[in-house]
Amino acid sequence: GQITSQPVGGQVPFGGNTTLSVAAGGTGNTYQWTKVGSGPISGATDSSYSITGADHDDTGDYTVEVVNATCSKTSVSAVASILVVDPP
Repeated sequence: GQITSQPVGGQVPFGGNTTLSVAAGGTGNTYQWTKVGSGPISGATDSSYSITGADHDDTGDYTVEVVNATCSKTSVSAVASILVVDPP
């Protein structure tokens, strides 16, 4: 399974919302989103991960690991960076 669409990070206003999404080929994929330095995010096991009411704690790099059921030894990951900024 190859990643066909990478998650795209960027700037998020403080208190705002954003969603990171990934698309991968193959069937029966499983997903796990992780915040770098904080470990796997509990419950973040879908192809998208939403941040609501963004706080400065949400700033950082996020990775998603995609494991394909048909080739269980293969996992691929992608990285997106989020920067939470104060409104002007």
